[in-house]
Amino acid sequence: DLINVDKKGEDDKEPSGFLSTPGSYTVTLVKQQNGEFTDLSEAKGFNVKQLRKGSLDAVEPKELVAFWTKLSGLQRDLDILDNAIDNSLERNEKMRVALSRSTSQPGELDKELDKIKLQLEGLNTALNGNQVSNEIGEKPDHVTIGYRLFVAIYGSAMSAYGPTPTHVMSANIAEAELIKYKNQHPNK
Repeated sequence: DLINVDKKGEDDKEPSGFLSTPGSYTVTLVKQQNGEFTDLSEAKGFNVKQLRKGSLDAVEPKELVAFWTKLSGLQRDLDILDNAIDNSLERNEKMRVALSRSTSQPGELDKELDKIKLQLEGLNTALNGNQVSNEIGEKPDHVTIGYRLFVAIYGSAMSAYGPTPTHVMSANIAEAELIKYKNQHPNK
């Protein structure tokens, strides 16, 4: 997989992402410039070993990677649905402007656009919480999919023990809700 490396001085954040599980890996140094990729080195193999035995029993590395892969897929699906809702709301607004400039009389098209806009706004609130409340730091009235994923990702990303029952439950609820909301999108 391609990993982007931040330039020094641009970002003082700690490293992020999932830890590596014990196993054999390969690495290649590649330069990307103007859309072109150039290998700067040959592939080199290396092994990641467990530094020490923890006090808790860990899940098998394959189970942990499978969980992290599931979380990454759910995050990607949530991002796709968020973008689809944003694009649909933007398209709805453009259609409303076009309709207001047309010579047609107000009627069924206006009602249909209003209905779709309300449906999209409801989906957006269900996924992300109330935007106004979020902006002023008010506690959300419901737990969002994004928050459930945050709990599962943040709680398990920097641990090689594996997900706790809370992480698994949070991911499963997020997955079920994501499927439900995907099916409610008007352009599904």
